[in-house]
Amino acid sequence: MVFGHRPWFSSDVVWPRFASHPGPPSRSGGIGSRPARRACVPSNPADIRGRRPPWTCPGPADVRVPLVPRGPISTRRTFHAWLRATAVLSSLLCTACSGHGPAEGDQWDSLGLTGHRITALRDTDWGLFAGTPTGLFRLEPGSGGWEAAGLDNRAVSEIVVLPGTSPRLLVAVGPGVPDTSRAGIFASEDAGRTWAAVNQQYWPWSLALDPGKNGRLFMGGSYSVLRSEDYGATWEFVFGSADSRGGGIGSITVSAAGAGRVWAGGQTAFEAGVVLLSENGGSAWDVVLARGPVNVVLSDPVSGSRVWAGIGGGGVDRSDDAGRTWRNSLAAKVWVHELVFLDDLLYAVGRETSFVEGQGFREPLRLFRLDSPDGGWQEVATPELPAGLSATVDQNGYLVIGTNGGGVWRFVP
Repeated sequence: MVFGHRPWFSSDVVWPRFASHPGPPSRSGGIGSRPARRACVPSNPADIRGRRPPWTCPGPADVRVPLVPRGPISTRRTFHAWLRATAVLSSLLCTACSGHGPAEGDQWDSLGLTGHRITALRDTDWGLFAGTPTGLFRLEPGSGGWEAAGLDNRAVSEIVVLPGTSPRLLVAVGPGVPDTSRAGIFASEDAGRTWAAVNQQYWPWSLALDPGKNGRLFMGGSYSVLRSEDYGATWEFVFGSADSRGGGIGSITVSAAGAGRVWAGGQTAFEAGVVLLSENGGSAWDVVLARGPVNVVLSDPVSGSRVWAGIGGGGVDRSDDAGRTWRNSLAAKVWVHELVFLDDLLYAVGRETSFVEGQGFREPLRLFRLDSPDGGWQEVATPELPAGLSATVDQNGYLVIGTNGGGVWRFVP
């Protein structure tokens, strides 16, 4: 039994979700309209580069459902049995996408690293870097394969690229498995071949570069914020202290308008969601309570006073007054773990938690897109993948998503 769903042989999407969830929108409909099941096929079956081929699905015009034949009951029963068998066979042949599979024209490329929990992603001139709870990996351009990039047995929480004539990679790491003692920030100037400890005094939950101030970085602590004016060589507490305890300041974003505005999101020790706001480059902070755990905050590239927040179990909130007041933007029961701007489109990456009797909880990937600040969100159909935890935009302008065990995927709309 699946809560809130029709039997398995329904022609609609069969995916476990709570009954109160309105269901994903179709590409042409609103919330509650559910796309028909489509068969998915590899767009390039001859792909032999060691990765899963991209999947494409026929559009609604290509789906042909025969009418139920008239005649004796036995004939109709046979016909319905054939339909059910066909549905089961299609599901088995297309394990990469269910009824929630990719829409017409969308392409999903598996980049590998399956089996790892991808906690951070960053594309650079040296290749695509992926952080995991057990170290850092690099996908070299044109190689098609991942290689270990050091920091073994360390849990990577953030990857930052320092611009300049000699680019520098900064990686924030927490205690890993089995080594639980090595936390801090490490730097590399040779694509991750060698690393130097920049800071091993504090455990960084998040790390952000201030693009408007040379040398300035922000680091999120348990319930504190630290600032560096020398690219991480030295740090000072600007909110909280080393004794502050909380659920972690897991995300920091700096306004692109250069007005000195900085936002940080996380949880207090009592698991209350908060957004911290600074108007003067981090010297003073205001605390604003949120509806739930704040997993990610992101400044708007167009409006210096607009900021977005991904809420645990509550979708996406927005503020148009620099974070002083908030309202819900994406009303969905999803945990949003990453917000990414791709050109003028805002993507929300996360997961939906649902319970299936006999199977327990399932947490599939959910992806949403906002075309304009005052428009409505649309759910983007995805392959059947586990929770989306991280995302970035690669140098080709495509969205890259890291999942909880399903590897790294590239989305080409």
